[in-house]
Amino acid sequence: MSNVRNDRQRSRWRGKVPYEIADTISPIGRQQIADAMAAWTTVAPVSFVARTGESDYIFFHAGDEECFSTSVGHAGGKQRIGCEFPLTPRMVSGSSLAAENQANGGQVDCVFAGADGAIYVMWTVGSGLWSDPVGLTARGTAVPGG
Repeated sequence: MSNVRNDRQRSRWRGKVPYEIADTISPIGRQQIADAMAAWTTVAPVSFVARTGESDYIFFHAGDEECFSTSVGHAGGKQRIGCEFPLTPRMVSGSSLAAENQANGGQVDCVFAGADGAIYVMWTVGSGLWSDPVGLTARGTAVPGG
């Protein structure tokens, strides 16, 4: 049986995580990865550094509509982190969650979360005015900004 303490020590990055990002990831996806790494550095004693030949590193690459990691923590070697980049971002309250250009005469629908936590839809046709928001759910259904 392995020693749990030693296993935990081996599975840690020791504060420095070398990374590489696949060339196929768009500039938006790259920015999302950079933002996520920056967020981690605010809550954990870790820094992410661009790989310069290290044999142990994480590698971000485009997955096939599924986010995954080959392992959790430091496992050694090239550790793949895949996702469909860019990711659908978390929206601020009142931001568009989805916009759809309908084929029926240029109608555009916009679905969004209101500050009250309800989901709303608005639409416009051509260059016309937007409709008033129509509630799709009760207040408090969605986390505002979620």
